[in-house]
Amino acid sequence: AKENIITTLYKDKEEFSGGVIAAANHIASICAEVEVLTALGMENSHEFLLRSSLKSNVSMHALHVQGRPTTRKVRFVEDGYVRKLFEVYFMNDQPLPDHYRNELNDLIIQKANEVDLVVVTDFGHGLINEDTVMVLRDRAKFLAVNTQTNSGNQGFNLATKYMGADYVCIDSPEARYAVADKYSDITDIVADTLPELIKTDRIIVTHGSHGSYAYSKGDGLSYIPAFTKTVVDTVGAGDAFFAISAPLAAANGDIRHVGFVGNAAG
Repeated sequence: AKENIITTLYKDKEEFSGGVIAAANHIASICAEVEVLTALGMENSHEFLLRSSLKSNVSMHALHVQGRPTTRKVRFVEDGYVRKLFEVYFMNDQPLPDHYRNELNDLIIQKANEVDLVVVTDFGHGLINEDTVMVLRDRAKFLAVNTQTNSGNQGFNLATKYMGADYVCIDSPEARYAVADKYSDITDIVADTLPELIKTDRIIVTHGSHGSYAYSKGDGLSYIPAFTKTVVDTVGAGDAFFAISAPLAAANGDIRHVGFVGNAAG
């Protein structure tokens, strides 16, 4: 009562693998084989938890970066309504030192030729710089991209860095950040501004409880409504949407069907 702070009583905790691990497991439910390329810190790596969380058809190739922790996000949650009170990031989001960067790029070059689809879950925490983006664009047979805006990178991780990507899936605030447009109708951004800016033929912009907007050069713009108004926890919903929709986009699915299935996954 002496300070203006939130006072809580500790009850329990839960640890789980999020980020690219969660995305890979989603993809593994509809694809035969999935490989993860990522970086872990050598301090508090949590590598056993991450590897033990992978589905049987997922393998992981991880750089082990000296002097950094594995990126971890701790959310303090009021359990009655699963409301998040506040969050703490444990990470070093400085760009990777050159020798780690070169190792990552070499891995991408080696693996990209062997796979049908490269899925980039870019959380903006220092793993991917311009050199790596160029390697991804040059080497991927089909490049699907999600660039997340979050509390750790706000305004500095935009979809525009992936010019020419084959499929882009972001949410409506991320779309507005990318085109620097706060007020235009979201349909104009999805169907006109964003495709022209990024030079891509397939885009889906998720819009929370309002559903999603899907655009392709061949099919035009479509609106897909949300399937539920009962929200339990929104964390990871957009990642699930992207992970499941990316292989369908790579298989040249009708963008309306891709958005429909993505909504179901989300």
